[in-house]
Amino acid sequence: MTHHTFVEKKLHLRFKGSDRKTKNLIIARPKDKLKKDSANIAMESIIGANLFEKDGVQLYEGRRDAYYKTRRVDVFL
Repeated sequence: MTHHTFVEKKLHLRFKGSDRKTKNLIIARPKDKLKKDSANIAMESIIGANLFEKDGVQLYEGRRDAYYKTRRVDVFL
């Protein structure tokens, strides 16, 4: 039996939409060890671009928070 382990890391950016609900933008292969300031600048750029709208709702109108989520996967063959 063969065993493989890999680690998957994603960056979760959480925003407040114009409907006041939380909206998530997930970056699949982010840089490691981003500083808080870098995440805030990126989020402000996304907000300022006003590119994301669905059914009349601005998806990314305000910042909530950002965090990494790491997942370890063990594959048995």
